[in-house]
Amino acid sequence: DGPAGLVPALPSAQLAALPSRARAPAIPFIAGAVLDEGTGFVPQTLSSTKDLFAFDDVDALRALYAAGDGSPFGTGNETFGAGALYKPTAALFGDMIIQAPRRAWMQAAAAAGVRAYGYLFADQNTAAADPSLGVCHGTEVPYVYGFSSVGAANAESGLLARAMVDYWVSFAVSGTPNDGKGLARTVWPAYESDNQVLIQFDTTNLVSGSGSSNATFAIIPDDYRAAPISLLNSVAADFNQ
Repeated sequence: DGPAGLVPALPSAQLAALPSRARAPAIPFIAGAVLDEGTGFVPQTLSSTKDLFAFDDVDALRALYAAGDGSPFGTGNETFGAGALYKPTAALFGDMIIQAPRRAWMQAAAAAGVRAYGYLFADQNTAAADPSLGVCHGTEVPYVYGFSSVGAANAESGLLARAMVDYWVSFAVSGTPNDGKGLARTVWPAYESDNQVLIQFDTTNLVSGSGSSNATFAIIPDDYRAAPISLLNSVAADFNQ
């Protein structure tokens, strides 16, 4: 919007100015995303490139999002009865509005020496209600707040929610998610320039019952869809980001 506008400077321009700390307090933060950020925002009727270009001018990016790699991720050739371009466009849109900015933000923070912790939320139990949306935008929120409905629907998801609450409370109190209190849980590493990793929140390694109180999660490299996300960040200003 410019100096007199609601957004005085594009976020991508602000991040590019780091590691100067003149306007960037070194305050620790948590940033993350769900597996399928774009599915809830893209019309499922998309079926042709004409429809795609009408939705957004993404000619330089289209080739990087093959139909077989679309979102919901990990669903192979399943179309859910949607248009042929729904899944690749959902992948593109989710990366454009959430995943790419999140990665750029964390990389800039790491370069500036700001402590940050990144996550990817991928609990497939949230996809049961509507598989065509996958693990869609906002599905981690009930877990972070420890809603009782999460555990009522699935015991392993309930344990995941307990762990996430402990991580977030620990961070709010101490500035680190690893205060050693609450559930025994995986140490969540900080995001660093030479160690760009995320904690993946899912139930793959969780077994509930019998008084289980251990929460083990995978630590994954933050390099999924590296080429298209890098391209998106290189042209962020073109998307007014």
